[in-house]
Amino acid sequence: MLRTAVATSIEQRIGKFKSDLADNSAQTVLRKHVLFGECYSLEHERYYELKQEIADNFALYPNEIVMVGSGKLGFGITEKPQKPRFREFGDESDYDMAIISASLFDKIWTEVHEFRKTKPIWDTEADFKNYLFNGWIRPDKLPFEFHVRKAWFQFFNGLTKSRKYGGISINAGLYKSWDFLEKYQLKAINQCKNLPLKRK
Repeated sequence: MLRTAVATSIEQRIGKFKSDLADNSAQTVLRKHVLFGECYSLEHERYYELKQEIADNFALYPNEIVMVGSGKLGFGITEKPQKPRFREFGDESDYDMAIISASLFDKIWTEVHEFRKTKPIWDTEADFKNYLFNGWIRPDKLPFEFHVRKAWFQFFNGLTKSRKYGGISINAGLYKSWDFLEKYQLKAINQCKNLPLKRK
C-alpha cells in the first residue's frame, strides 16, 4: 500500500471528520473531505499519476477524475456486513475512482442504446437503468459481452496488476455531472450525520 506521509493519524482524521459533521452541512463535509484535499492512501505525486493515467485513457482532464471512499478518506463511511463504519483503509480495500464527464457518459449511453436494439435484455439491465436514472453508469451493470464493458475492465484490471499503485484493486464509476456524484455521495455523509457521533 502506498500510504501517504500525512501528518495526522487515522484517529485524528476520523475525529476531524466527525467534528466537521457536527458543525457543517453535509455538502460542506462532502466537498472538504471527499472531493477535495489530500488523498490518504496515495502520496500526492502518485495520486496525480493515477488520475492522469485514467484521464489519458478516456481523453479527459485529470481534474475530471477523483478518488472517493476509504482510499480518499482513510476510513470507510458506509456500513457493510462484517465491515463497520469508520473502519480503517487496509490492504483489502479498493481504490474507488469517480469519473465525471457528461460527454463520455452520453457517448457510452448512446452506444448502450444502439447495442440494446440488437440484443435481448441482459441480467443486470434493470440495475443499469436504475443507476442511469440517478446520473451514473456502473460498468459492472453493462451487458457482459458489450465492448465498452470489456475495455473498461481490461484497463482498470491492468492498472491494478501493474502494481504501480500498490496492487490495490482499482475500480471506477462514470458520472454525468458533479451534481449527480454529490447526490450519491451525500447519502453516506447524511447517514453519518444522523449518528450520535462523539467528537474526539
